[in-house]
Amino acid sequence: MFGSYRHELKYVVKHDDKAFLLERWRRHLVKDPYANEFATTPVLSQYYDSPDFAFYRDKYDGLVVRNKVRLRTYSHSFKAGAACFLEIKQKKYDLIRKIRMPLPGFSCDCLEPGNWNFPESKENSVLETLKERYLLRKSAQVWYLREAYYSIIEPDVRVTFDSSVTALYPGEDLTRTAVVEQRGSVMPDSYMILEVKATERIPAWVSKGVMAGELVQKPVPKYVLAMDKLRMSEFITGAYL
Repeated sequence: MFGSYRHELKYVVKHDDKAFLLERWRRHLVKDPYANEFATTPVLSQYYDSPDFAFYRDKYDGLVVRNKVRLRTYSHSFKAGAACFLEIKQKKYDLIRKIRMPLPGFSCDCLEPGNWNFPESKENSVLETLKERYLLRKSAQVWYLREAYYSIIEPDVRVTFDSSVTALYPGEDLTRTAVVEQRGSVMPDSYMILEVKATERIPAWVSKGVMAGELVQKPVPKYVLAMDKLRMSEFITGAYL
């Protein structure tokens, strides 16, 4: 479904920073009900792009209006029957909107754009337009562990910490060895990505915590980092077409 445009702040933090912020924000947050007892859940996304990686290049070109298309599941792999969602993430200046469509009865055939089939809807119209205009095909995969919290008072505010961010080639399986050895890691294991998302406004308690932690806002596009790690942009005319 169409989401509202929202504010989205990103920071690269260390584990000590996370501990400091969670202690400071403890009375404002509750763990995501879909996460485990440690507030964590795995996230795996298969991204899609044009043959010349237009979405990837748009970030480097600094376009103020951009799109990303991905298939997301909350597991270590895409499995038949698992909960999966096709998502379009749209950036417009400093605001973000996500269009999200569940894939009931998911099968691995759904990983191919040619097999996407939805009832007529506004969301499907946007997806079909992007698919046809950009000739979408599989690009990089990104896997990570997400520690997720919601605000108790402001239901539109979400705080997440993403660690072990790992880049995978299309069709590549995630292995325990790859994670432990950090072969596809896009950043040192001592760092993680903090994201703060809010539809209305960023609350004062978040801003005060960020200031107390002396954090500096920084764009951290996981898809672009994964593409760079895998050096996939070098294969525009290669095997990934």
